[in-house]
Amino acid sequence: VDPGIILQDLELKLFDEGRKEFFSIFMKNVPRVKAELAMVRERTVAEQGYDSFLEPVVHSRASEIMDEVVTDDMKQRSQRLIDVAAEMLMSQGVAKRSDDRGIRSLRSRLEESFRKGRIHGYASALELFYERR
Repeated sequence: VDPGIILQDLELKLFDEGRKEFFSIFMKNVPRVKAELAMVRERTVAEQGYDSFLEPVVHSRASEIMDEVVTDDMKQRSQRLIDVAAEMLMSQGVAKRSDDRGIRSLRSRLEESFRKGRIHGYASALELFYERR
């Protein structure tokens, strides 16, 4: 089995876990979604002069609030998932246990996939309530 395919598969799974996590958090707090949407709309209009669902603005806002939204439990859960994924990748030979730099790089990629998933989950929640004005 190609190690690259294994890595891609785990990155996709972590992305999806992050996406579902943030999406569910925001769907449980519709007033917050609407407030976030108003803020994103304001920034979008300021940037381009008219209202649209501008993904770079949405992603920027998601990154801004990430630390505020992510609880200690969420951090621990994501770390456990990343630990398991990294362990699986090492056991499949994607990285050698003796290669500290390689393992750090691998973990960084996995963490980034999870973070991007969270951003996408935020965007998906906002998009559900977006109506062009």
